[in-house]
Amino acid sequence: MVASLSDFSAGLEHEYEDQGYPNAVCVDQQVPVYDGNQLRDLDPSQWQTVYHEWADCWLRGAGIIVISAFYASRETVNAMTRVLDRILDQEYKDQNTIGDHFNRQGMNKRLWNAVEKAALADPRVFIDYYQNPLLGAATEAWLGPGYQVTAQVNLVPPGSPAQEPHRDYHLGFQNIDEVVRYLLHTQTMSALLTLQAAVAHVEIPVESGPTRVLPH
Repeated sequence: MVASLSDFSAGLEHEYEDQGYPNAVCVDQQVPVYDGNQLRDLDPSQWQTVYHEWADCWLRGAGIIVISAFYASRETVNAMTRVLDRILDQEYKDQNTIGDHFNRQGMNKRLWNAVEKAALADPRVFIDYYQNPLLGAATEAWLGPGYQVTAQVNLVPPGSPAQEPHRDYHLGFQNIDEVVRYLLHTQTMSALLTLQAAVAHVEIPVESGPTRVLPH
């Protein structure tokens, strides 16, 4: 199995019909978009169908879904934002300026192990944030019931250079020469072991430099 640029380009041109994702509200730029409020109202017997939709999209489709209104209350998100901001400020007062290993030191602020740190800093906010049923549903749809959650925060100030391209799957943070020693089937398999999600805590216009996704 050999990867080629032509195969990659052909995949980006593939169009999906909305009918392939009956629980989505629309398909925007090949990405199925779901309404969190509608999902929260589903009967338990309906969730299995949604699980299959999501798994099929991640495995054979665009590789990404979007869920609007992912949290029922915006205050839940805002409360966690305040907790994370306090932790970040404290770490930098303590001279923890390690930052991000995909950019020069001082170009951004990285909070490692945000799950444990948030739980210790404010248990009530932590519980409210991570008990989101949609978070559990999306994760279980791909990884099954025995998943584990980790979270990192990367705060990039306006005007900072972009991170170096990298992948966050199980091959880890290795340089290109090391990664090419793993055949493509191993690299593909590693994607089945990880689900990466992002929760927008603030408005993120394109000008702010958000992570971009190529469907498929």
